Amino acid sequence: MFGYKASSRKTNIKIVGIGSGGNLVINQMISQGIKGPQYINLDTNYHFLSLCRAHQKLTMSQNSGSPIEISQIMEEAARNNRDYFLKMLKGSDVVIIVAALGGSVGSSLAPIVAEAAVEVNAVTIGAVTKPLTFGLKDRLIMAEKRVAVLKERVHTLIMVQNDVLQEKMGRTAVPADIFRLGDEMLIRGIQALITTLTCGEINSGRSSIAFTEVRSFSGNPCSTELKDFLKKGSTAFIGTGSASGKRKTIEAAKAAIIHCLTEKQSREADYIILNVTRGKESWLLDVNLLLKMAKKAFSEEAKIFFADTILNRDMGGEVNVTVIAGTRE
Repeated sequence: MFGYKASSRKTNIKIVGIGSGGNLVINQMISQGIKGPQYINLDTNYHFLSLCRAHQKLTMSQNSGSPIEISQIMEEAARNNRDYFLKMLKGSDVVIIVAALGGSVGSSLAPIVAEAAVEVNAVTIGAVTKPLTFGLKDRLIMAEKRVAVLKERVHTLIMVQNDVLQEKMGRTAVPADIFRLGDEMLIRGIQALITTLTCGEINSGRSSIAFTEVRSFSGNPCSTELKDFLKKGSTAFIGTGSASGKRKTIEAAKAAIIHCLTEKQSREADYIILNVTRGKESWLLDVNLLLKMAKKAFSEEAKIFFADTILNRDMGGEVNVTVIAGTRE
């Protein structure tokens, strides 16, 4: 058995949804009952914000013009509100900034919020989606520029590429379904991070155990070590898989690893976050095999952070596996 002593101090995580894309993800996380973090909505659409369910909401003014012109104006306005962002994020251990790149709101405000998060000494993570290449040219140009900027501003940037999702779903897939899958991938990736960082701290209809390969911890050093890895700077990609049947955990892990490799387009990885989510009716077997699979797929030298989450409900025999593979820049 693994020894575990919960930390007396809870990890302070704030998740900031920026623009409609980021805020839709935040709303879904709240609806799914993902507890623990403090949620913040940031947008220019007052009516949309009024329908959001975050703990804090901030409205920014919207100007007219081309997407690039609007982005420049909004970035300047955000810099003028820098003190507010610092106050909003003060005391955070981890800040996760969620946005759909390509739009003027998420693209312009995410880097400014990231600057503030780093300044308050929080581990700063960007969790973003990239637009489809058949979209508007202005959106594509803006997204590529903001990826480069965010890599300089955040500690770790996690990306979901809608083009890869389209290939997975087939050319007949409609954009709405692609975006929906992208949102779900971000949610599962963020949830895997939260689970590993806050193991033993949250009671929300689920119980979790997390460990590194050493498999011994007190005060959740798994969280401390993972934060150290994330803070050193990296780009990461998500893979997800689900399966049922006799070998469901292995099959779900295979699907997640293949998906992550397709997103990442490289087998290099300095760390791997491996999260299994199962219902109370399922047993977790072959943990060592899961760890070996992950190392074989990416790197034998990669550090693995594993979390097993048991939901307080029946999942119909299905198991979900999420893999996040990160490479230092």
